Amino acid sequence: MPVKGAKGVKFVFIAEDHVQSVSVAGTFNSWNHQADYMQQKGEHCWELERSITKGRHLYKFVVNGVEWIVDPQNPNISEDGQNNSAMTVTENGEVIIRTTGITA
Repeated sequence: MPVKGAKGVKFVFIAEDHVQSVSVAGTFNSWNHQADYMQQKGEHCWELERSITKGRHLYKFVVNGVEWIVDPQNPNISEDGQNNSAMTVTENGEVIIRTTGITA
């Protein structure tokens, strides 16, 4: 789940075995799965911190360059039927993840 980092938004992905690469693709990088590769920080942990403009953003993790998956730690999925993880970045860089539905 993305959180505010020292230099931007920090993404963390906990991988299973046989993962060679993980990247993040989303509205903040024109869905380019080759733009933001994550660094392996342990046997199964991958991380990336990058600057992201304020606003609502959709994203997915791309495992081994071919498997596009939602963030398993982020319960907020886009309402557009595209099954993307969603987050909002505030003006001061805080990351907001909606965890409950909108009620009337």
